[in-house]
Amino acid sequence: MNKLHYVLAPMMVIGSLVSQQSYSATSAALNINGKVISATCAIDINGVSDATVTLPATLASSFSSTNQVRENAPFTINITNCTDVSPGALTLTLTRNTPTSASVFEVPNIGGSAREAALAIYDTAGVVRFNGTTAVAAVPDLNAGKATLNYSVKYLSIDYPVNAGTVKGSLKVELTYK
Repeated sequence: MNKLHYVLAPMMVIGSLVSQQSYSATSAALNINGKVISATCAIDINGVSDATVTLPATLASSFSSTNQVRENAPFTINITNCTDVSPGALTLTLTRNTPTSASVFEVPNIGGSAREAALAIYDTAGVVRFNGTTAVAAVPDLNAGKATLNYSVKYLSIDYPVNAGTVKGSLKVELTYK
């Protein structure tokens, strides 16, 4: 019993010293909002996450001037699993690897050997125009959490004459939502 008494006595002294001091403080409120969703949206191109779209071969001599397009390779960007996304909340961003001289609709030929040739991307409304390195498109309202966006890629002459060789380009496709 004495041991307990000696242990409690110093604690009571410390407690009384602490309780005699008082401090002034201000307060603030924190409001927290959130949303629990079932899953995040998924995106793919032609059914795979990293797709390659191959254009049919075309003759260099088929380009007779600058800014001509040839051939066509369609592809689809599929959005799925977006059951908890509000209408109008989705945005699709295409990002190109662009030298400063690229036109507003050019996807540069990076690593390909065909000089004066590049690529152009088209959606259902026409040629996709880039603002700097990105092109942003609204995604139509989803049907059962899904949407299919139809695009195509074409060869583009950025100068004349176009030299024979390979044409390679790449885009980063990103889906964002609020």
